[in-house]
Amino acid sequence: MEKYKSSGKLITAIYAGILAIGLVSTANAAYESRLDGNAYYDTELNLLWTTDANINGTDDWSSQMAWASDLTINGVSNWRLPTQDEAVNFFDEGISVSSPGPFINIQTDSYWTSTESNFFPDFALNFDLVGFSSQLTPKDTALFAWAVHSGDVSPIPEPSTYAMLLAGLSLLGLARRKNLINLLRAPCTYPRGKTAGYYGAENRKRRATLTSKTQTIMLPVARPRGIAS
Repeated sequence: MEKYKSSGKLITAIYAGILAIGLVSTANAAYESRLDGNAYYDTELNLLWTTDANINGTDDWSSQMAWASDLTINGVSNWRLPTQDEAVNFFDEGISVSSPGPFINIQTDSYWTSTESNFFPDFALNFDLVGFSSQLTPKDTALFAWAVHSGDVSPIPEPSTYAMLLAGLSLLGLARRKNLINLLRAPCTYPRGKTAGYYGAENRKRRATLTSKTQTIMLPVARPRGIAS
């Protein structure tokens, strides 16, 4: 265990140096509401973050990984814990305990990432959003978890949007029905040179084709008298 502790301090120092370099840049992210306000889409990282930063409380790394994997919000599954790089960039965008943006319940204690140690299988990296720090921690430590989802999901329309859509479809259906009735009631004319017909053995109807430069209209008409089937 002493070997783990001394080596762990070294790896933590290395990661701290990498983080210090990574926090120099500034991102301009926008957060768009998704899943009925239960998540926000991070346009810079192409991630969904749950609105509530403390859904599951504290638990060990394996349990929090399993929780995120099993999470379903408004029918959307395939959640996970953020990687270390995603956590760094998230803080770099300006999200912190003192500046939570649209998020709620951001904790002052550490959160697990999905990033495991390359050297010690019993350790994984965590992060906090106070002033941002990260370190290797034994996986059996109870820490918070914040779930993310790769990519965006389609925004859920408001009920009023559904109502307007249904009303529009109803009006469109009525208009098409009225046009069809008017078309069937209209007398059939056959301009010279633009009429062709045939009589089918099944329905014994004549189909006249009126052709113009832009369209062809197929009109069923009754079989004239004296025309053999």
